Amino acid sequence: MLKLIPIIFAVILIFMIFVLNIKIPQTVLLLVGLGGAAFYLRSLITNDRFFVLGVILLYLPFAKIAPFDLAKGVNLTNILVLSLFAKYYVFSENGRKTGDLYMRRAVYFILFFMVISFFQALFRDYSPPAEELITYLIQFTIPWIFYLAMTACLSSLEDVKHVLLFSWVGYSLTLCFGFNEFLDKRWNGSIERSRVSGTLGNANTFAAYIVYLLPLVGSFLFYPGISLKALLTITLFLAIKVMLSTFSRGSYLALFGAGLTVMYFKGRFFFAAALLGGVLALFFFPGLMPDSVKTRLIGHTFASGQFETANLDENLDRSSETRLILWRAAEKMVVESPLIGKGLLSFPQIAGEYLDEPVEERDTHNMFFKIAVYMGLPALAAYLFFIGRTFVLAWRMLKASTDALRKSIALGAMGSCVSLLISCMFGSRMENIELLCYFMTLCAVISFLSRYEESEA
Repeated sequence: MLKLIPIIFAVILIFMIFVLNIKIPQTVLLLVGLGGAAFYLRSLITNDRFFVLGVILLYLPFAKIAPFDLAKGVNLTNILVLSLFAKYYVFSENGRKTGDLYMRRAVYFILFFMVISFFQALFRDYSPPAEELITYLIQFTIPWIFYLAMTACLSSLEDVKHVLLFSWVGYSLTLCFGFNEFLDKRWNGSIERSRVSGTLGNANTFAAYIVYLLPLVGSFLFYPGISLKALLTITLFLAIKVMLSTFSRGSYLALFGAGLTVMYFKGRFFFAAALLGGVLALFFFPGLMPDSVKTRLIGHTFASGQFETANLDENLDRSSETRLILWRAAEKMVVESPLIGKGLLSFPQIAGEYLDEPVEERDTHNMFFKIAVYMGLPALAAYLFFIGRTFVLAWRMLKASTDALRKSIALGAMGSCVSLLISCMFGSRMENIELLCYFMTLCAVISFLSRYEESEA
């Protein structure tokens, strides 16, 4: 019990600062930050995985709003991840062998193409300054380094349980932050001003973050023998409420796809019954779907609390047309440079040369197009292989295991993979560690458990 005291203190502090918005003097925060960093380094040196995992998993989802920048591209996030990587991967031969070999090779391949894309961008006339490229490269690579570090850090089922605990606590704290923002914005008079951006500062990104872990939370409710089901149920409904308040259409679709996946692989009878029950519930009780969701999906606007039908051609169609124009431009770039792409950050610089008609947007609004444009089709194949391999390993675990914990993790991971694939079709949702921290953690858990026999537990 004494071991939990520092973690409980950290959770209370995070809740006070970020959820209750209690003002604490900067000097006190600085001292707490330095003390926390020292405590983390001590835990790293003494190989106390419990505190190492606790610190990094509780901090990462808040890193965007509490970055502790030391220099350009150097912040507390990078220090925590790189120190974890050095301790458990670089200087540990066993760590480098932990987890699934094919997932590890896919990550090597991805990192290789990131470096090639970086050097290619350095020598392009249209590329941004080198400092900006370096910053983006660090941001782009950190999630994959974190995956390797997290996989290497896991050594037992106890570590897996600690990872799940800290991920759930950190996830719940970010949801409380988002719910608090929802309460502040709910009467703002328009959807755009009412959108919850959460700890990531962007509504679409925060929605993706929520929906990536939501299937795992739901999966724990399906199997007997799982403790804390009441608290997990609260987390589930809170996550759905906050996610709906982001008004992110892509995440709505991602949640729907993840839900279908979880229900289907839970059992076909369960899938059919749940699907039929959901359809009948919406048919007989249409009020179950919030008006705001209908508005976002079918193109209504509201002002002063009153909903009005908007012209779809002027709203959703305009957004869709813009995305199609950008996707066609990205497709032309990929056709020109299919093997190594155009280099990091190339699309915003040269998109104008490939557009069929002028638009102001300079983002691909599709992560897969962005990867292909920046690094080429082989890199995209490696990304998809990594996600697909995670899904397959989780499916095998679901079929082979008799343990409720493993089955819950496996089912949740499958839903998370589907939610990520759908979400990335509508935006750049695989670029930073704050967004991907818990998804990469879940991938690491699946990778570790695929090599850790159930009989060893």
